[in-house]
Amino acid sequence: MQNNIHEIIAGWGGLDVEQLDVLNAGNGGRYVYKIKTKNESFILKGQPIDEGSVTNIISAHEYLGNKINMAPRIYHRPNGSPFYKTNTHIFYLMEFIEGRHLQDTIEDCFLFGKALARLHTLKGYDVPCSFDTNEDIQQMKSLYTERKWKREFDEILILIPDFYQYRQCLIHTDAGFGLTNVIVRNGAVIFIDLDGTGIGSPYIDFSLLNFAVFNNNQFSFAFDLAKSYLDGYSSIYKLDKQEYDLVWHGSIFHHIYNMQWFDYEESELRWEKLRFAVRQKDELFQMLDW
Repeated sequence: MQNNIHEIIAGWGGLDVEQLDVLNAGNGGRYVYKIKTKNESFILKGQPIDEGSVTNIISAHEYLGNKINMAPRIYHRPNGSPFYKTNTHIFYLMEFIEGRHLQDTIEDCFLFGKALARLHTLKGYDVPCSFDTNEDIQQMKSLYTERKWKREFDEILILIPDFYQYRQCLIHTDAGFGLTNVIVRNGAVIFIDLDGTGIGSPYIDFSLLNFAVFNNNQFSFAFDLAKSYLDGYSSIYKLDKQEYDLVWHGSIFHHIYNMQWFDYEESELRWEKLRFAVRQKDELFQMLDW
């Protein structure tokens, strides 16, 4: 891919490249480059050909980036196309977001909660997200059959509801607190990596279990940060008692969904985190303003 990358970049025309950095050289079949010109910087992404998937990503960037200014803008080529296709990959060019990641502070948690609520209340977008939560839950039931905690795991899993029976809206799918898919630029939250973004259940977007942290061989739960996060959200969209419960189960869903991709040792630690976190629900909810 390195051999024709400049040909691909030329597909956008007029980019006077001063510096080209390789951020991903094909890991997972994907390529990511940072392009620096005299006046600005860009991100060029390439992934294996799947026009449907790429079209969804580009649509999310055109809406959230070009229209709403909550994500990197997408750039079209002179011929009007938003991508460049090779025999094996599709490439698209985006704005590079200069900023910082969220910090573990009351202020940043409130800021991110507000941004997530704003995302969830946007109108005028109808492309579905990449998750089929019911299908994913069915697949989760087959996990960990040889683990000694399988029965307890299933008792937690069976409580996860059918999210399609509740509110649907524009979601990121992988931007919960503690993850890296959010940048703060000039005091505003920018969502990046929109690979799964689309219409889905807002409750899987919160990742409350990320407030359970493991230090010095023990878990603790950052109740003050979690409360600030939820307070920020409710300052834009007021959650009722039923929705707080759905947020909790959505956070469990997201944790289990990610947990399955890790090796034995890491999944054991993530199971212990899940066991610890589910016991913190009542204390957290007692702190909230209904």
